[in-house]
Amino acid sequence: MAKFKSLRFSSLAGKPRRRSVSIELRNNVIARSEATRQSGDMQEVATPAAPVRNDQREFSSAHQTLQWRALCAVMLCLFLAACQSIPSPTASLEGLDWPARKAYLKNHRDFGAKGRVGVIAGKHSEQGDFRIENSGREYVARMSGPFGIGAVTFEGNEKQVLMNSSKHQNIVIRDPVNELENYLGYPIPLSAMSYWLVGIPAPGAAAQEGLSRDAPRLETLGQAGWRVNYLEYRDFNGLELPRKVDLLGPNVRIRIVFRSWQFPLKGATVK
Repeated sequence: MAKFKSLRFSSLAGKPRRRSVSIELRNNVIARSEATRQSGDMQEVATPAAPVRNDQREFSSAHQTLQWRALCAVMLCLFLAACQSIPSPTASLEGLDWPARKAYLKNHRDFGAKGRVGVIAGKHSEQGDFRIENSGREYVARMSGPFGIGAVTFEGNEKQVLMNSSKHQNIVIRDPVNELENYLGYPIPLSAMSYWLVGIPAPGAAAQEGLSRDAPRLETLGQAGWRVNYLEYRDFNGLELPRKVDLLGPNVRIRIVFRSWQFPLKGATVK
């Protein structure tokens, strides 16, 4: 009997231990849940930092936009100032002395002109249309009519000329001053003409300049065995340029009367 009682009491004594274990487990779960909740709370506290970063980005973007606008404004001011400091190619030549006028026309070599040409060589005389387009040292000149050769086009510079006409195709002339007479029947100083026609001497050769008494411009010019007489000037869109020019050479007289000038050149005038 005593043994039975002792076994009963020992089993009853073990029950509080199980309860304490379950309590401990429950406490551990609660502790973990609390830790998880606290961790989640800390994360939620940290998330509002994201809008702060977005504000910083917006501020940086706005700041960059203001900097870009300021830079554009400065560049625009510099561009306008540069445009004001560069003289317009179509500015009037009025008020310039002869050296300034000559320098201006020498530095602005892009032009086009149209008119009529008359040639007298020996007993023959003809007339026709004349056009010239000049860019720097390169030129394209076109004549139609004189001496029955039809339309003839010259493309070249002071070193050589490419000639095309109804009778002569792609003729390369290495010495334009002396060889053109073989094809045309008269000499024509094409390279020098691109300077003479605007009223200045050609570079690279001595020249005798005869200035007008009325204005600082050429009235006569002697160069390379030719004499150029400027018979008339006229205002073409604000520029006083020759209208009627006589070129007197060896056994030939060439007169050009201009109808229009394109100065500076904007698009092709020779076709």
